[in-house]
Amino acid sequence: MADRLPEKDTSSIETRSMGQEIDLMVQMAEGSRKNFARHWYDNNFFDDGHHFRFISRTTGRIVDLSDKASLYTPKRAIPKASRQIRGMANLILSQDFIPVVKPEKVNQYSYPDPIMLQRAFEESKVRAKKVGAWLTNEWKDQDLEIKLALMVINTMKHGISYIQVWPDAVEERIRTQVYDAFDIYLVPNYTEIYDSPFIIKAVPKTIREIKANENFEEEQLAKISPDNKYASDEIKQAYLASKYGLEGRVSDTSATLIEKEAFIKEYLNDKNWSRASRQADETGAMEGKSKGDPIIRQIFVAGQVTLRDKYTNLPDYPFVDLRMEPGAIYQTPQIERLFPLISR
Repeated sequence: MADRLPEKDTSSIETRSMGQEIDLMVQMAEGSRKNFARHWYDNNFFDDGHHFRFISRTTGRIVDLSDKASLYTPKRAIPKASRQIRGMANLILSQDFIPVVKPEKVNQYSYPDPIMLQRAFEESKVRAKKVGAWLTNEWKDQDLEIKLALMVINTMKHGISYIQVWPDAVEERIRTQVYDAFDIYLVPNYTEIYDSPFIIKAVPKTIREIKANENFEEEQLAKISPDNKYASDEIKQAYLASKYGLEGRVSDTSATLIEKEAFIKEYLNDKNWSRASRQADETGAMEGKSKGDPIIRQIFVAGQVTLRDKYTNLPDYPFVDLRMEPGAIYQTPQIERLFPLISR
């Protein structure tokens, strides 16, 4: 298994082996961004007010240079950086945008009767107004102004942030959630996240919430056990553990486990055609598909236990990223441009 790259074609891998495969993908993605994650760690502590705290590359321990400050050799930084990135966020989000939906074009040659043509024009306008009103209401119901503010601040500190958009079949509504750079794993040597062969979200969830999901198999749920981690990324785990403290004994009601939700881009072939066809009635994934077409495989894993493995009808990954500059997925965060670099 060690010599097989995780980004190779997964169409031939069965469900029972996907838990280990997802972990390999996470390890590869985490290793490729290790240097960036160290900067994200430092930037978080800088934003928290600890301007000289960082992880030593040689020892791997937390170093706080402010402890060495004295009356004669004071340590100074630029505490304004935290306020400056928030000022930039306010400028970016200061505009109050209103969605404008244009009416669909009406083919006048399809309506020889002028009265019918006029009615078609009016119906098209009414539909556009209703869609615009729905978008306006959904924007408020989703609290997208607050979520976008969080995205911008995370981008200022890490260079990139993400929001996931997905339909909730249980509540029958659209859901949105913001995630920082630590929570999302992908192959970084692209300029667009949609070019990555996979995107994996890994966040802690309570055992009760995981087991309450009716889409997961009960037999698989019986195999999971809590790990009570703050985060999947070891550097974010170190940051949160240092900030909030290591927890001792955890009650069953608050026990958590890292749940990984993976989206893998496969292409229909002889190896996965029958598997995807069996799920077609449930997911609609095969509608209008033929061999060679891309298809998104969604997999839920917790503790290397595969909880769900389905092919979806998603046209692409249900994530939107926010970056200040075009180019590489991982880039220099804006906050680092506002204070002098600390020697590491």
